[in-house]
Amino acid sequence: MSISIADRAVNAATTRNIARALVPLLAGATAYLLFLSMGEILLRDSDTLWQIRIGQWIVEHRTMPYTDVHTFTRFGEPWMSSSWLSQVLFAAAYESLGWAGPIILTSLAIGATVTIFIHLLDQYVDQTRSILLVTLAVLMSATHFLARPTCWRSRSWSLSSVD
Repeated sequence: MSISIADRAVNAATTRNIARALVPLLAGATAYLLFLSMGEILLRDSDTLWQIRIGQWIVEHRTMPYTDVHTFTRFGEPWMSSSWLSQVLFAAAYESLGWAGPIILTSLAIGATVTIFIHLLDQYVDQTRSILLVTLAVLMSATHFLARPTCWRSRSWSLSSVD
């Protein structure tokens, strides 16, 4: 049995490809753990409980609310939730884990966004620059990361603008 130099080159290239593929996952996991550790900051929004209550109402009644049922100033007025799926997810997370549920869910969304964003940028710039760009984007956006469904829409919009 002999080992040629070509096998080493192929193995080295394969190892680099695997390492290159793991970088976005590691960056996403790092963002997830970072925002999970700062979980209380994600709850600094007065609408988080309202979003959870709307999700609970949707689950209890098995329908979408078409009138405002939670505010005293607009009670009974026509209204439709545009974030119903996120509200149901928040309600389910809150029911099973308490306040940790929305924090975990939001941290997962941020981590997934970082992973996907780095993966998409890798097609256009080298990996070091894509990590730098995503890090800067996260730092500039960090004050807007709150446990609320509208943040999820803005994250998905920012990802769609990459293509």
